[in-house]
Amino acid sequence: MNAITSAPRVSDAASLRQITPVRPGEPTTREAFRDLVAGTFYKQMLAELRSSEKPVPYIGGGRAEEVFREQLDQTLAENFAASHGDPLVAGLYEKFRTDLAAKSPL
Repeated sequence: MNAITSAPRVSDAASLRQITPVRPGEPTTREAFRDLVAGTFYKQMLAELRSSEKPVPYIGGGRAEEVFREQLDQTLAENFAASHGDPLVAGLYEKFRTDLAAKSPL
């Protein structure tokens, strides 16, 4: 089965509303808050975890290992934020929306 035939089909307007966002800017704004959580909370948590490790003097990987760990930590932070960051993101996002609505002339 290819990707085209296995794609979900939209048969009514209610299903269409569930797939398409009500406001086009909301998903990207929410993703920006998720990235903020990944960049600040989870990445800092992983950095503190790494700083508690003692380096092994004879089998350390040098700069290549440091770069790999930084990339691994970035990926882990993004995955943690995507899977466990919603409670943190929800509060920030709702505060942003209420502040934006208060400043909006509409």
